Amino acid sequence: MRAFLLGLMLFTISCSSPVSEPKNLIPEDEMAALIADFTISDQMSSFNQNGNMETQTIFILKKYGVTSRQYTASYQYYLAAPGKIAKIYDNAQKIIKDKDPVASKYIQKKLKETKATPKVAK
Repeated sequence: MRAFLLGLMLFTISCSSPVSEPKNLIPEDEMAALIADFTISDQMSSFNQNGNMETQTIFILKKYGVTSRQYTASYQYYLAAPGKIAKIYDNAQKIIKDKDPVASKYIQKKLKETKATPKVAK
């Protein structure tokens, strides 16, 4: 009986969503744009060691009118839904490729060199 109740409890917990949808959820397309901008900013900081990542992050959040709490809550929500976060990352990668054709060629080259390509990188 204890095993049945334990199994029922685990089934109930596993079927419930671990992260509830935040009230001010950032739409998927805007989340992809944010992630693309954060990625570009991160890469730029590797060239400019004197850059301030915190300032860059604040600038990007203000650009989209998003708070850090709103971004974090939305990111956690999407992270709990693997299909949604994969789609967001695919869209972010497309944004980066569209902004910089050289980056697109570089990404394709690296994907060909890597034998174990993750599903997110297409």
